[in-house]
Amino acid sequence: LDFSSFYGGAVIGQAPFDCPVGLTKTRSANHDGGKWMCGLELVGKSQPCVVYSLGSNFDTSFEEDVQDTVVLGGRRGGCSLHIYDPTLRGRNETGHADLSGERLRRFRMRLKAQSIGTLHEIAFSHNTDTVTMRIESLGTRTYPAMSLQRMLAANGHQHTCIDVLKVDVEGAEGAMLAATRWSELCIGMIVVELHSRLIEDYQRTRQQEQQHDSKQLRAPVSTATDGGRADKGNGIPNPSGQPLGTAQQRRAFHAKHPFRVADAISLVHRLESAGFMHYSSELVCAWCPGQMELGFVNVSWLRVMTQRG
Repeated sequence: LDFSSFYGGAVIGQAPFDCPVGLTKTRSANHDGGKWMCGLELVGKSQPCVVYSLGSNFDTSFEEDVQDTVVLGGRRGGCSLHIYDPTLRGRNETGHADLSGERLRRFRMRLKAQSIGTLHEIAFSHNTDTVTMRIESLGTRTYPAMSLQRMLAANGHQHTCIDVLKVDVEGAEGAMLAATRWSELCIGMIVVELHSRLIEDYQRTRQQEQQHDSKQLRAPVSTATDGGRADKGNGIPNPSGQPLGTAQQRRAFHAKHPFRVADAISLVHRLESAGFMHYSSELVCAWCPGQMELGFVNVSWLRVMTQRG
């Protein structure tokens, strides 16, 4: 059963775990319905909290709501909060190219002035140092990338318990949920937005990049000088100049390799096997098939936070 079908999301739409503490919701933004949080009021009661937010799009409503809720020593913003999104550079308010970088500069200043968090222009990839993505209005770009474990280590958090992990990475969440060794990490809450069609796009792009790399290894050295030009047709170009597929080819890939309900259940099961309980499921919007907000809480973390609170 295709996850984006009418009945697909309903299979995991009923979360089996009832949050035994406060269940609060962050603000809605950009057509997203907000994030349900289990036990957020317990965070920061005895020590500063740590939050990782993967995916931004210049929206800080989630991060601000978390910081407003967590008060440590009578001071708002008790969280060390890290935002990861490499796609902000070069985009203005209308989504078009901004060569001056003024919007990003102002965004960084606001994050610092309002004590919201720290921005890292790094993408997620579980096994490569770079990742190629197509960004509307910017074309195809290659960004530095890290696994979740490397992100934590880069900030000195490899041995720290992360209170909240928010994941809204437009398709890369499938690879993150499948590849991350969750039992080796201490994370309290995970709120993730599943995008079934974007997961399929992500898988297709990674597959075509691997095929291209394989062909490059077998091919003789070329003396052509225009190998890096973008494809002028309907293809999605990458920096190698190779089209990543026409719209028709993309539809064919979706039909042949859909993100199925069984795939979603498998990802949920991986988290449950690592001690996370599924406490929330909600459609992103009524007209968004295959897109769901899911919430998971680590029962060991919740027990410790309840005792401290």
